[in-house]
Amino acid sequence: MPINFTSKSLLILTWNPNGLANHKNEILAILQTYRIDIALISETHFTNSSIFNLPGYKTFKTNHPDGTAQAGAAIIVRSSLFFSTLSPISNHLTYKPVAFL
Repeated sequence: MPINFTSKSLLILTWNPNGLANHKNEILAILQTYRIDIALISETHFTNSSIFNLPGYKTFKTNHPDGTAQAGAAIIVRSSLFFSTLSPISNHLTYKPVAFL
């Protein structure tokens, strides 16, 4: 049975690219082609100095606690969505809380 998406549909992608910086063009193409609103990315491998921007999207990232290029996660959100970041509830976890309004 085909799925019918409407303008109110929220499309969410989850992906483990095993290092996001090397897949920047690929993730942008996927986001735009499939009109993805939110992408949940694991194993980003960003360092504390990594900068990752995509046109039309806001990226929230959290890195490995020692700042090296391993592990990490990111939430990539379409800029037109209404959202807000939340305060962390623990300093012992690697996560990034985001609320969608």
